[in-house]
Amino acid sequence: MAGREHTLDRSQIHYTWDNSHPSATGEVRVAAAVADALATLGVGAPYSGRLTAPPVPRRAAALTAVAGDGRVALSWTLPPGASTSWVWRRDATRRQRWIRMPSPVVGGSLTVVPLVNYHRFEFRVQARKGSQTSDVFSPVASARPRRPAPGRVRHLGVRASEGRIALSWRPSARATSYAVRWSPSGRPGSARGRNTSALALVVRRLVPGREYRIAVRALNDRTPGPWRTRTVRAGG
Repeated sequence: MAGREHTLDRSQIHYTWDNSHPSATGEVRVAAAVADALATLGVGAPYSGRLTAPPVPRRAAALTAVAGDGRVALSWTLPPGASTSWVWRRDATRRQRWIRMPSPVVGGSLTVVPLVNYHRFEFRVQARKGSQTSDVFSPVASARPRRPAPGRVRHLGVRASEGRIALSWRPSARATSYAVRWSPSGRPGSARGRNTSALALVVRRLVPGREYRIAVRALNDRTPGPWRTRTVRAGG
């Protein structure tokens, strides 16, 4: 595999995977020792160079991030030759510095929890081969965790009287509040609105006889559900 060679710093290199089986860098050390031993028997020359680690992966991992409720699910494809990965994260909303996760990840997936909903988080991955870490990062993937969307408002009822329209609806799954918007038909740019935790609202100060478009949707914290609309003429 093409790549750079890194001189081994013996104070920082782990020569085994599990205190028994040699890692890639351990295999280099074993090979050098065998060459030296054979040279004492007159077979070949002793290893004369400095110990060098096998080249680490130089190709970036392909990283994706999918947001959930207080979490982000990461998945990536390890480049050829990589065995584990370092995962880095930062809260971009708070302009946080990059933080490396405490342990390397085996495989190509990790769910990061707990995270602050509605903050934008960024992630990147560094491939590792044995105890050697690549200096190439994956492209940054970002995601914004949030609460799940509530269901559509059910059974939106309207009752018009002079200069006003009374609205009512049934609860939506996972709703914490409701957003109500209204505007004269054909004039969406003049919409007005109000949020409420109740299941009814009276829209006042309407032009008698004018047709209005009414829209209501549920909110789960700051996550909106789909709008439900009705068109009704104000009484008068």
